[in-house]
Amino acid sequence: MKLRIRTYFIPLLLLMVISISCSKSPEDQAVTELIDKASLLVEEAAVSREENPIEADRLESEAIATLEEAIFSYPSSSIVVELYEGKILVGPYTIHGLEDRVAARMEVEGYVAGGKEDVELDPLARAEKLARKPGPPYLKAIVLVRLAEKYREAGDSGRVSELLSLALSSAGEIEEDYFRSRAMAIISEQYILIGEENRSREIRNDAEELANGIKYPYFRSGALAEIVSCSVTVGKYEDAIQLIEKMEDPYFKADSLVKISGHYIDADNRDEALVLLTRAEEISGEIDIAHFRAEVLAGIALQYAGIGEEEKASELLSRALELVETVDNLVSRSEALVRIGRGYMAMGEKERAVELFSRANERAAAIENNLFKDQILQKIAEQYIVMGEYERASGIEGTIEDARSKALVLAFLAESYNDSGDKEQSQSFVSRTLETIKEINNPLFKAEVLIKISPLYQSVEPPAVEGISDPLAPTPVPSRSPSGQ
Repeated sequence: MKLRIRTYFIPLLLLMVISISCSKSPEDQAVTELIDKASLLVEEAAVSREENPIEADRLESEAIATLEEAIFSYPSSSIVVELYEGKILVGPYTIHGLEDRVAARMEVEGYVAGGKEDVELDPLARAEKLARKPGPPYLKAIVLVRLAEKYREAGDSGRVSELLSLALSSAGEIEEDYFRSRAMAIISEQYILIGEENRSREIRNDAEELANGIKYPYFRSGALAEIVSCSVTVGKYEDAIQLIEKMEDPYFKADSLVKISGHYIDADNRDEALVLLTRAEEISGEIDIAHFRAEVLAGIALQYAGIGEEEKASELLSRALELVETVDNLVSRSEALVRIGRGYMAMGEKERAVELFSRANERAAAIENNLFKDQILQKIAEQYIVMGEYERASGIEGTIEDARSKALVLAFLAESYNDSGDKEQSQSFVSRTLETIKEINNPLFKAEVLIKISPLYQSVEPPAVEGISDPLAPTPVPSRSPSGQ
């Protein structure tokens, strides 16, 4: 089965769908460097294949990890599109040819190993084991942080410290300052949550220093935006606002102000929220890219709807829709429609929201590149789940080809049914999620989904598996009440 590569942790990674036609963009330059690195790894594997096949296998796996890093890190790059479409060779292979080669070897190794040890592990333990496998360091760092978060919730402080230390080590291996800074910001957030504020401040300062040294204003602002987001999560609002003033890119600046306003609204500080929203709207006028401006206006409208300013929210959503009509790129238009739909959903206009999600679905279905299409379909399905429109979400899930995107939608359905009290349906979707995970070849993507469903695992009685044990098939356990989320 072909290894499908997707962008990772939608809320944590930006879908930077800009400058697709710009052959000398910063994204294209970064992707070119990663492809060159992967090509050298493939060449080294070919040279060492006869004398050291194990090392050759490792080098080819590392090459795939490098190409994955290019794709999920820079999805807007025109070179990524050509790479994914097989127009660029990595050594003698297209990316999918190399994927098939590595995936076939993994299947053989899995058959020989039998997966007996993994069968005995619960999802969180299996996720931890998978997170220790080779992979893009940014992705690995984020997965380790999410694992640490789960163990923190379980009160296992020793395991949390170990995992955060590993995450920090992985972050140190990231070559690009943009992603290293973002990873360190996310790690610093977790250190605050476990009470190690001095350590958190030290890591955050390093992240900020890296961000300030980034050459391109867009990426420099994007890295600072990640630090802002993490600062807001732990209640460091003044620090966040000071960082926003350092941003040069109006999209990140306005979007960050919108995020902070949401926390002031939650704290019943309406006046401060209104000041931030007014400033965000002013800055939005400086955004040159139409779909980015539309998304920011929709975000501002979402917050206005939250404080009962429905007339203002409606005005902003109308302006956002007008902008979307000028966007030709199907990916960008679909993304913006989803965000605008969220705004109408917050205003209680469910039918209007459904209409916009349907329009986004139609646009997404016409996208030729599956790299983008399934990602957007996943977002639409998740919005339907938030609305309680489970049948619509299931319908979209059925059209998703990518195993990871499909598994994440199924896991979200399982969570939602569990929260609504329908334990039987929740168990059904957890079982379907576990089955779909088997089709994901990337260990870190498997770990991502396992972490998500781990709180629901205890209620599942999976069917017996005939033949060879699958490393992701859980051992039946006595039924107990799920912990929920």
